[in-house]
Amino acid sequence: MDLLSYDWGLWKNLVKEISSTQDASCLNAAVQWYENETMSNYGCQPQWSEFLKSLQQEEPIIQNGELKWLPIFQHLSHGLQSVFLQLVLHFRHRIPTSELANFTKVIASFVHSNGETWIDAYIRMLVAHCQLFNTDISNDFKQVEGYVFTTDNEEMANSVLQQLTTGQGRVAQSSQFSPQGQEEDNIRLDPTLNETSPVDNCIDKSTLESVELDELIEDNGTEEPAAKKAKVSKETREPDKILESLDTATQADLMKLREHWQNEYKDFPEEFKLFYTSTPNQVREYCRFMDLDSLSENSVACACQNLLVVSESISHDNSIQFLQSALLPKLSSGASRPMLVLLKAIGEKLPNSLVDGIFMHLVQSEKSSSSHFDVMCKIMKDSMPVPVLVHFIKKLNSTLEDIKEPQIPVFQMLFDLKIPLGKEDTTHVLEKLRKSAPTFPKNLKFGKLVLATLNVYGKLMEREHVITIQQILQFHTSFLKKSIESAINKLGNN
Repeated sequence: MDLLSYDWGLWKNLVKEISSTQDASCLNAAVQWYENETMSNYGCQPQWSEFLKSLQQEEPIIQNGELKWLPIFQHLSHGLQSVFLQLVLHFRHRIPTSELANFTKVIASFVHSNGETWIDAYIRMLVAHCQLFNTDISNDFKQVEGYVFTTDNEEMANSVLQQLTTGQGRVAQSSQFSPQGQEEDNIRLDPTLNETSPVDNCIDKSTLESVELDELIEDNGTEEPAAKKAKVSKETREPDKILESLDTATQADLMKLREHWQNEYKDFPEEFKLFYTSTPNQVREYCRFMDLDSLSENSVACACQNLLVVSESISHDNSIQFLQSALLPKLSSGASRPMLVLLKAIGEKLPNSLVDGIFMHLVQSEKSSSSHFDVMCKIMKDSMPVPVLVHFIKKLNSTLEDIKEPQIPVFQMLFDLKIPLGKEDTTHVLEKLRKSAPTFPKNLKFGKLVLATLNVYGKLMEREHVITIQQILQFHTSFLKKSIESAINKLGNN
């Protein structure tokens, strides 16, 4: 079959390239080709309607002695079908829903709704996407099926349904299905939860029996979905409670946003209004639904740039929820240079949110390393105004019982910046130093911090503060002890 003999319009070069390679990398090549074409300012850009209509062109074929007319798509090899379907899935939010639904109607009529091939899986995902946008394709393909009860849990399911129907309250969980027992079944009782909501890196558990979308897209079409079911984690199989509170329209907007960030578009998306017109709890659910921690650093940076655009409109609590969901996973092993640039920008426009949502989390986390505290010090020095730094030390005073060694540079930077401290704040800081003193008898960083406290705030200290420092010195034995004693004597002489 000569593919190039058909009318592909502006997509002919892509079809030529894919049909000549057909290896695992051709999907990435196809995606890159489309991106390059759409970014070009020369000539016409390829239209999805043209591509989908080309795949639906009918060609004659003899089957069982009968002449039949089938779409070109059905004449393609399984490898080409897989690549084309993955390409359509990747860009599904850029394709007009009505045209995508028409294409899905045509090809869905030639597959098994419960088939186990990757082609069947991809088509079910397209069906689910069209159903999500309330596009009627039920005449040609039934609704994506939800959970199918097995013989092992049929009895339990009937018991649950009976108790819920009679209003007997919460159902006791059998130890047979406890986490310590065999793997839990994902039982869904609300039929509205069967609406599937695929995202680039995840898909509703009722679709494809818990097969994840990122596994499907990255596959080269050779492995069957059933072979990968064992790779799905227990977390993936847990009932998705988020979908209970997110309506279809909201899910669609969130998926568009995720696609927007993945493609790193620079324009401000209208759908972002969800994050500054909702409650903090809703924002947290939005972020969980979008699975922000699976995005790349560049995509997260794009998302945070959208946040900065509305920095004056979004509430403090909402911005905290967003920043924690987007940034903390990326900071788990330190901060790259692009992430440091982003944090500085956030420190300039949303400094209080950065302190309360990110800095305080890192300060209290046992997993934070010296690199995390170095990042905080850079941001404090380069981006944050004095009132925010005062707010930061007040938060530290009200949260920490004592000072751990990794936290010392943060206090050192705050003192080096000479932020103003009142009597109460000074008392709290010195009390933390006193509690920590037995842990750092010879620690030079600790001694330097005590000395900085005296040099910066000594003239404002009262007698009770000096007594506290003298108690600290009873435990400290480094060579800085004499310098601290000298600073105390100067205070006495003044």
